[in-house]
Formats: sequence, structure tokens, C-alpha cells
Amino acid sequence: MSQEINLEKKLSQVFNRSDVKKLESEMLTDHDEIEIFEIFGAHDLEEIDPRCFLKYTNLKIIKIIGTGIYNLPSYSFANCNYVNEIILNSNKIEQMDPQTFKGLDNLKILIIFDNHLRHLKSNTFDDLVNLEELNLGRNQIEIIGIDIFNNLKNLTDLILGQNRIKKIQPKLFSKCINLKNLYLNNNLIEDFDDAAFFGLSNLKSLSLSHLNLKNIKAKIFMNCPNLQELDLSHNQIEQMDVKSFYNLENLKILNLKSNRITKIKSVLFMYCYKLEKLFLADNQIRKIGVNSFKCLTELNDLELQNNKLDALGSNMFVECKKLNRIKLYGNFTNEQVIQNLEGIEDLNIIILDDF
Repeated sequence: MSQEINLEKKLSQVFNRSDVKKLESEMLTDHDEIEIFEIFGAHDLEEIDPRCFLKYTNLKIIKIIGTGIYNLPSYSFANCNYVNEIILNSNKIEQMDPQTFKGLDNLKILIIFDNHLRHLKSNTFDDLVNLEELNLGRNQIEIIGIDIFNNLKNLTDLILGQNRIKKIQPKLFSKCINLKNLYLNNNLIEDFDDAAFFGLSNLKSLSLSHLNLKNIKAKIFMNCPNLQELDLSHNQIEQMDVKSFYNLENLKILNLKSNRITKIKSVLFMYCYKLEKLFLADNQIRKIGVNSFKCLTELNDLELQNNKLDALGSNMFVECKKLNRIKLYGNFTNEQVIQNLEGIEDLNIIILDDF
């Protein structure tokens, strides 16, 4: 079935026949004003004739969702010069050629989420010089070409989460000079090369949760001076160097929950003096250095629940004048803990029990 729909004053061409394996140009209606091309529910569809897009000279958005398409050959989107958004979610795409996206120099958003990609070949995205968002999440990616992102200088959001990536090559993202949000969560990464985040001076948010990290190297984030949010939760982290968070003076949110941390060293957070939220819950912390929070004058939210703490130093929070909420349930804390928190003027929530 093919039909035209006026969607928010934009004409949309919708194709949802479930009995077609190859979409031919003559199956679609002609209309110069169509801006959105959509395919959904065509579960048996395996191939699209690139000439289909020749009909629509004003096309801006392409959505192909839930089909049986497994390959994107060269020039798959011929004559789509003005398209600025392509969404290819929940198909069966296994491979893309270096010329698949040839000519799409106006594309700003490319989403290939929930497919079967394994190998990202070099040069695949070379023509996408104006791309701002690239989502390759929930695939089966294991190998990434070393120079695959080299032409993506306008990229701000890169999502590689929920794949099978084991290693990030040194300087892989170094040419993505405007990258602000990077998601590498839910992969098989055990360690990062010292130059893994080289060149990411504009990065604001970095998600490294649900990996297999066991330690955080010294100065591993030193090339991310403007990072504001760092998620290291749900790893196997036991050790952190005193310079693990070196140069993160703009960090506001640090999530270390659900790891295997047993001790917080006194100077661990000394470079993160703008930190506002610190999540250390669900670890095995027995000891916190007396000066661990001394430099955290902006801290307002602290989670320490479900650890093995039996005491907190009497002057531990003396510099945390803005601390507003602290969670402590699931520890062996006592009345002395409450006395140690009494000097904090803005503290209005002390959670000692899980309720």
C-alpha cells in the first residue's frame, strides 16, 4: 500500500506493503512536494531500487523501519542531495559500502539503530561532512575502521552503545572536533588506550557504563577538559589512580555506582572541584579518606548507599556548604554520622534507611 499523508504540513509518502521483496520506482506515486519518505511494516522487503528517490526532488527525511533489508549497496540514496535526516531502525542491515552514502553532503542526522552491523569500514561516512548526529547503537559492531570518523568535523552526537566493541583505537575520534556527547556504553571494552579520547576538547558527556573496566588509568580523560558528565557505572572498577580525573575541572556529574570500589583516596576528586553530583552507591567502600570531599565546594548530591561504611570522618563535609542530599542506607552507620553532618547548613535530606 502506498499513500500520501499531510504530516505537520509536510507531504509524506508512506509504503507499508508486507508482500514486496523489492521496491520498484513504479510502485510509488509521483509528487514533487513530498518531503518525507517512509517505509514501515514491510517485513519481507529486502531491496530498494535507488531510482525510487528520483521522484522526489524536495525530499528531506527518509525513514525505513522494520524491514528485511540486509545490505546497503553503493549509491543507495542517489539523488537525495537535500535529505537532512535518514532513519534506518530495526532492519537487518549487515553491511554498508564506502559509497553507500555518497552525495549526502547535507545530511545532519543518520540513525542505524537495532540492526546487524558487524564491521564499520573506513571511508563509509566520508561524504557526510555536515553530519551532526550518528546513532549506531544496538548492532553487533566488533570492528571500526581507524579513519572512519575523520571527515565528521561537525558531528556533535555519536552513539556506539550496545555493541560488541572490544577496543577503541588511539585517536579514533580525534577529528571529531565538535563532538559533545559520546556513548560507548554496553560494550566489551576492558581498557582504554592513553590516546583513546585524544582531541575531544569540546566533549560534554561521556557514557562508559556497562563495560568491563577494572581500573581507571591516570590522566585517561586529560584531553576532555570541558567534560561535564562522566558515567562509569556498572563496571568492575576496583582501582582508580589519584590522577584518574586529572584535568576534569568542569565536571559536574560523576557516576561510579555499581562497581567494586573498596576505598576512596583523599585526593581522588581534587581536580573535580566543580562537581555537583557524585554517585558512589552499590560498591564495597569501607574507607573514605578524611579529605576526599574537601575540595567539593559545589557538591549538592551525594549517594553512598549500599556500601560497607561504619563511620564518616568528623570534618569530612566541612567544605561541602552546598550539600543538600546524601543517601547512606545499606551501611553500618551510627548516630555519630548524624552528628558529623550537623554543620552543613543546606543539608535537608539525610537518608539512613531504604524507604
